[in-house]
Amino acid sequence: MDRILIGTSYCPLIEYQKELEKNNVLSAQHRVEEQMSQALIRECPKCKARFFKTEVCRLWENTIERNANEVKEAAQKTLLELQADKPELASKVRLDIPK
Repeated sequence: MDRILIGTSYCPLIEYQKELEKNNVLSAQHRVEEQMSQALIRECPKCKARFFKTEVCRLWENTIERNANEVKEAAQKTLLELQADKPELASKVRLDIPK
């Protein structure tokens, strides 16, 4: 049997496997991108509200550089976890990581 039933239409097995692999890569990429986004979100210690800090305080710290470093660290950490779990997917994930 060279065709399998997917939903209500027929699809060749090879195309189905390619589509499944593509979905796995997108899922892995989404996982890394979510962790990068979570690195930017701050939490108010008083009310526990979550927000993005957009204002820059030049007096105390360079928040733009700090945010870029935290995003980069989160991406690298998640990619290492992905490399340990599924090395074949980790090599196919394409990201735009800050420098």
